[in-house]
Amino acid sequence: GGDGGAVHLLDLDDESDGFSAAEVRNACLRFFVAMFRSYEKFLPEVPGDEFRRDEFLKDMHFDGNCRAFMEKVLSSQMFERFVEERMSDPDQPEVRFFDESILAKNNRSKIKALTKGGRKETP
Repeated sequence: GGDGGAVHLLDLDDESDGFSAAEVRNACLRFFVAMFRSYEKFLPEVPGDEFRRDEFLKDMHFDGNCRAFMEKVLSSQMFERFVEERMSDPDQPEVRFFDESILAKNNRSKIKALTKGGRKETP
C-alpha cells in the first residue's frame, strides 16, 4: 500500500479508459528523436570529456524558450547519464533503439536524403 491505489503509466492497459500508454510512449520517443537528432556529432571524442552542449544548441538552431528548456535538459543528471552510457556501451539495446530511431527519422527526411547523398542503412 501507501500509494493510494495510484496507477502507473507502464502498468496501464493499452487502451485503459480511452488512454493509450503506447501512444504516450511513442509521442515521447518522437519528441526526443526530433530534439536530439544530431546529438551523436557532439558526443565527447575522448571518454571523460563533456558533451559539446553549446555547439549542439547552435547546430540545432534552438532559441528562446526552446533553448532554455534544452539547456536544462542538457545539464540534467539524466542526460549526463545517457551520455555516459552511450560512450561506455553504445550497443545497449536502449541506446541502439534510440540511435536507430534517429537514423530512421533522418532517412524519412526528403531534404536530408537529397542534400546528403542518400539514405544510410539501419542495422
